[in-house]
Amino acid sequence: MRKTGTRNRRRGGPAAAAGGSARSAILHAGRREPVQQRSRARVERLLSAARAILERDGMDALTAARVAKEAGVPVGSFYQYFPNKQAVLMAFYQDYLHRTFEMLQKADAVAARASDWRRYMTEYIRYSRAHELRDTVVIELFAAIRSYPELEAIDAQYTEQVVDFLVGRFVALGARATEPRLKRAAHFVFELNNAAWTYQIRAGGRYVERETTQWLTGAVLGVLEHVFEGPGAV
Repeated sequence: MRKTGTRNRRRGGPAAAAGGSARSAILHAGRREPVQQRSRARVERLLSAARAILERDGMDALTAARVAKEAGVPVGSFYQYFPNKQAVLMAFYQDYLHRTFEMLQKADAVAARASDWRRYMTEYIRYSRAHELRDTVVIELFAAIRSYPELEAIDAQYTEQVVDFLVGRFVALGARATEPRLKRAAHFVFELNNAAWTYQIRAGGRYVERETTQWLTGAVLGVLEHVFEGPGAV
């Protein structure tokens, strides 16, 4: 579903608004997307270098000079495509959110075969947690969200899109609560998933992954009981 760290979180169709490839995210950074093959190759080279730095040395080591050196290009080439460090982070984050929302759509397709809302959510959680990518770069991005308003804005937009997506599914599955209550429940479920990922990363171990998925499923079903069947559903 989404983030780790501080918040593989964060949100017109949902997939389009969540962003495109890392190259297309340059448009959001105020720069023209490269159209020539040579320029595209250079952008990919810069992004690969930035990813290597994040994986090896962390966020503090990511600078224009370091990226250019790692990529073996003049620092001016960096600024030709990225106005600053934030633009690189936005490119990575837009790409991650795009891939994550595609994964959620696949989880929805798998879970849609379920006969009731409990089975749907169980299958949805199982698939999404098994297929969501949360690598070193993603974890670094999550940790940086609060420090960069650009990332926080993208994160908030993505959160809203996932919440709307879940509300639509809740309604289709027969939820009887009001729309504001459904949105609150969807947002709570979204953040439960983030908290589960944070715990899993800190605790570590394969058994923790299985156990956390079981606990998350139980918690989500308990929350949704109130909007599907409990006294607070209406």
